[in-house]
Amino acid sequence: MGFLLVLAFGGMVTLTLLPDTRFPFADNVRYGVQECKMTGGPRPFSELLLMTQSSLNVALSVPLGFAVGWVGSLRRAVVVGLGALALLFLVEVVQYELPVLGRACDVQDIWDSLFGLVIGVALGLLTGPPGRLLVRRRLRA
Repeated sequence: MGFLLVLAFGGMVTLTLLPDTRFPFADNVRYGVQECKMTGGPRPFSELLLMTQSSLNVALSVPLGFAVGWVGSLRRAVVVGLGALALLFLVEVVQYELPVLGRACDVQDIWDSLFGLVIGVALGLLTGPPGRLLVRRRLRA
């Protein structure tokens, strides 16, 4: 699960914090605007089934939530879950503080990522106990 956590964390950071390459980096520096779109809320599930930026945000955070559900004890799950939740907010703070990245800070991204995190945690909690039991049996054999 440590590998999955690192992979999910790395993917999220890579896809959300690398500079926008559609424009030259100098343009990002020159025209970057430090603002955060503060409107938004949970989207309808039917809208998340379409290929949009929102559905990609959801999909990006599902593996992180899945790893949270698989970490083992409740104490570990709570600690790692709080870290994952903090990461969702940290990504938007970095996008706000570094307009040079050419990324947009948006509260809607937090809602979408939170939804994906919840889906991943639910899947992890459903598959975690039976999965850990199978792993223990294989290790004994």
